[in-house]
Amino acid sequence: MQNKKEPLITATDLTIAYGPRVIVSHIDFTINRGDIFVIMGGSGSGKSTIMKTLIGLKAPQTGRVLVGKTDLWGVDDATRNKIICALCISEMCVSDLSRILGINQTTCSHQLRLLRAADIVTQRRDGKIIYYSLKNRKIENVLLAGVDFLDL
Repeated sequence: MQNKKEPLITATDLTIAYGPRVIVSHIDFTINRGDIFVIMGGSGSGKSTIMKTLIGLKAPQTGRVLVGKTDLWGVDDATRNKIICALCISEMCVSDLSRILGINQTTCSHQLRLLRAADIVTQRRDGKIIYYSLKNRKIENVLLAGVDFLDL
């Protein structure tokens, strides 16, 4: 019996640039759940730029980055990043997240739905209230590693 691996991150026709200067051009790759993935190259070859794109800090010029089945750059990345960072601290309900982040509850709910579809957040119900949290603490570790790698 063949063990099929589930795609975790898929980059398709990814081009990343700073202004007119193209750093990486038309790259494709898939990182499957359980894979060990390495980005190697010389100084200035685009390793940090690729990491910035994969963790949501630098939008690609062209192409798509799928996390699960959700296009990472097809949603409001600033709001999504704020929600993920807030959930790194504690689980929260929609009203708490919207109040803390200064966004309306409809926008917050929409982003949480997208993050759930991307398998990034999970939910639990306590009576009428639904609490959201990061599905896997590795997400927090990846964000922190990316920030640490980039010296932000």
